Amino acid sequence: MLIAKFVLALSLFLAQSASAAERYWYGFTFDLTNDGQHAQALDYQYRHGKEILVEMPRAYVEAKRVYMRRGESGSFPAGTSLYFKWRDTQTNQVYEETANLEGRMRGDLAHCQVTLLIISNHLHVYLVRQEDRPAHTPAVGPQIFAALKVDELYPTSPK
Repeated sequence: MLIAKFVLALSLFLAQSASAAERYWYGFTFDLTNDGQHAQALDYQYRHGKEILVEMPRAYVEAKRVYMRRGESGSFPAGTSLYFKWRDTQTNQVYEETANLEGRMRGDLAHCQVTLLIISNHLHVYLVRQEDRPAHTPAVGPQIFAALKVDELYPTSPK
């Protein structure tokens, strides 16, 4: 009987561990004031499945407040989607796009940053790694990270 209880407890522990997503200390950030962007954030949600990891405060969304830049760090699993809604400040037109990040964030994410740019009114999402950019690799993503290794996560297809 004791062995059966041990096997059951071990099975439950292993099942729970297998279903829990690995977490990393990393950040989500954006700055719409640089890189020639002309946008204001109206809403965003960075998610892992149904779990919201980072979002624009609902009170801000309801009050129609905007963000130009934002940064949050924490212990997160790899994100699987990013919803972003913005207003083009030149045309006043509103856009929204959801980036599917499922399977695109690979490797150790510790101390990385997920960031974005609005280019030609389309969402582009990047993963900035705290490593030097290889010498003959073109810089991608926000210019502030030009010296670092940056992976484009969206809209490019997974490798």
